[in-house]
Amino acid sequence: MRIFFLCFGLFLVAFMIHIAWWRIKTPTIQRKVLLAIFGGVFCVFLAISGTAGISMPELVTVTLFYIPSTFAYIAFHTAIEADSPSMVIATKIAETKGVGLTKAELDSIFADASPVEQRIEAMLLEGMVTQHGSKLQLTGKGRALARLLRIVAKVAGIRLGG
Repeated sequence: MRIFFLCFGLFLVAFMIHIAWWRIKTPTIQRKVLLAIFGGVFCVFLAISGTAGISMPELVTVTLFYIPSTFAYIAFHTAIEADSPSMVIATKIAETKGVGLTKAELDSIFADASPVEQRIEAMLLEGMVTQHGSKLQLTGKGRALARLLRIVAKVAGIRLGG
């Protein structure tokens, strides 16, 4: 039970810092700031863990829970931040309180703001791609992400291509 409270407490501290920061000013590149917040909280935890009487097995267990939880939360936050088409559709349908929406009504929601355009803007801002004229090209950072996604997809048996 102690490990659960350690993990939950760490995550809660990082989450509260995140919420406070966003209420003051939402960062331009949110993913980096989230990584810095959650990573910083974890580094402080590592620094004080020896004096707090946390054993090595407990430290390993907390690490094995906290790091994947952090990445899962950041992935979830990124999906919300980017107005994921699936989330927009679900939210808009839910707002009708059981009445529902036609496909044409859903299409009209995306007519004004393309989710692809939003992702391109985010990728430009994060330095994943650069724009040369009308063409987009991956940066080193973007190529590394693409490589990682291909590896994960291959291991998980996911077909790439949308």
